[in-house]
Amino acid sequence: MDKLIDVLKWVGDSPFRLVALICLAMMAGAGFFAWEMREDFKHALRGHPVLRDQADIEVAAKAILRDTEARAVIVHEMNVGANERVTRLALSKDNGKHRPLHGYTVSLFNNGSNNRNAATIAMLRGEVYCKDFKSSSKAGRFMDRNGVKYLCRAGIGPLGKLHGYIAVGFKKKPDDMVSARARILIAAKEMCR
Repeated sequence: MDKLIDVLKWVGDSPFRLVALICLAMMAGAGFFAWEMREDFKHALRGHPVLRDQADIEVAAKAILRDTEARAVIVHEMNVGANERVTRLALSKDNGKHRPLHGYTVSLFNNGSNNRNAATIAMLRGEVYCKDFKSSSKAGRFMDRNGVKYLCRAGIGPLGKLHGYIAVGFKKKPDDMVSARARILIAAKEMCR
């Protein structure tokens, strides 16, 4: 306490010393604040997760086709705020890339006449949504042409910060759903940076 009184007496002799002490205290406070908030700053600078480059997405999609009984894979980039999804990749086991779908944009949520809304909500919760498939869009017709009767969808990006999703089509429900879902989640993780 005696040191504090000595500092106050020393500061009281000159207005310059008072200003200097206030500036030093503010800089020390700002430094402490920055140190305490360092993890939050790192997360803010890292930004929103985004899909990897097209070549990386294709590698992960081809791996799913190779490792599972899947017939086709579609990767969509999504913007929940703008209610849109943009197709980044349409790939089938037999015919390769289907470029006419690349860049195709439709609504993410719609009037509810198909399973898209339920699937999107499930993906936002971090689930892999699998169900019998019935096409309702241009991307769906691509799946139809590849014999898809069962579809699994998984979000790309960490929970609550989805930036896209992968749709994997099968001729029938896979016998080992646990392995199929796990493989789809691995591919989804590989598609996000």
